[in-house]
Amino acid sequence: AKRQDEWPRYPHDQCVGAFPGYSGPLLMLHGTFDPATPHKYAVELATRYAGPHQYWVQFSQMAHDPGRWSPLSDGTHCGLTIYSDFLDDPQNVDTSCASEVLPVLFDGSPALNTALLGTSSAWD
Repeated sequence: AKRQDEWPRYPHDQCVGAFPGYSGPLLMLHGTFDPATPHKYAVELATRYAGPHQYWVQFSQMAHDPGRWSPLSDGTHCGLTIYSDFLDDPQNVDTSCASEVLPVLFDGSPALNTALLGTSSAWD
């Protein structure tokens, strides 16, 4: 922010604030806690791209990469499964695992907590 005034400025063109027209297969995975793409802005994509074989999958309490950080009880990650399914057959994607993602745990691990915090408990 300190250097913002030093950056060059350009006039806005017709593309600013617009979405491109696209009706082909599309997969959108979004974590509701994504700091890079806040939910209130990203959710516009769900309504803009809601055609056949266009999937909006929302992961509650996940951050920017729900593909790698959407753990399921069987040790797999929901987002990776959905990615793979979409690449195999974009016309037939099962997104139901999004409702089965395990909750975010804020306890850490004793070893990591000790390394980072000097105590085995993140809450001490």
